Amino acid sequence: GLYTVLVDDGACSISSAVIVVSSPPAPPAPFVSSDSSYCVGESIADVTATGTTGVLNWYADAGLSTNIGSGASITPGTTIGTTTYYVAETVGSCEGVASPITITIYDLPAVSAGADQSACVGDSLVLSAAGATTYIWDNGIINGAPFIAVSGVVIYTVTGEDLNGCENSDSVEITVNTTPNNSVTNSGTTLTAEAGYTYQWIDCDNNNSPLSGETSKS
Repeated sequence: GLYTVLVDDGACSISSAVIVVSSPPAPPAPFVSSDSSYCVGESIADVTATGTTGVLNWYADAGLSTNIGSGASITPGTTIGTTTYYVAETVGSCEGVASPITITIYDLPAVSAGADQSACVGDSLVLSAAGATTYIWDNGIINGAPFIAVSGVVIYTVTGEDLNGCENSDSVEITVNTTPNNSVTNSGTTLTAEAGYTYQWIDCDNNNSPLSGETSKS
């Protein structure tokens, strides 16, 4: 700008001079790293900026009133949701226009493999997971498709992925019991089944109706 100085020498003579003061232009908006998104638990990269010859200051608000650091980079927070950071360059006493960087952190899907089950060898079972968009089971299981149970206690694990690309897992325990030996021996008028089970005798000549009270092995 232009400034005028007035000089009084005491003898009523006044002289003036024009002083020109120039201010440097405000620095341009910094170049910043790209907006990024992450899932909870993933490693979050620092956000970075490049300026000219000044100091880079980072802010938590578009009004540039809450300073959260200075320098070429800062480490974003881990709060779930979308957060925008602002960086502006200061040269001398002039602060330039800020550049925004947006970081989004997604929560993991609440994947459920379902309740534990019991079955018998040869039974057809179906495992259907919920809480995500796509599912991958171990042991060759296809989500929602029937399969034949095998003997023993087997833990099946499913990994589900949501629309944000975030994954989570859950497991279900399937207990498959062997089929009991239902052989029966006949001794005179007494029928005896194999030991070690619970029993209900039926009348084969009466539409397999249960015989009342006949719940022992003989």
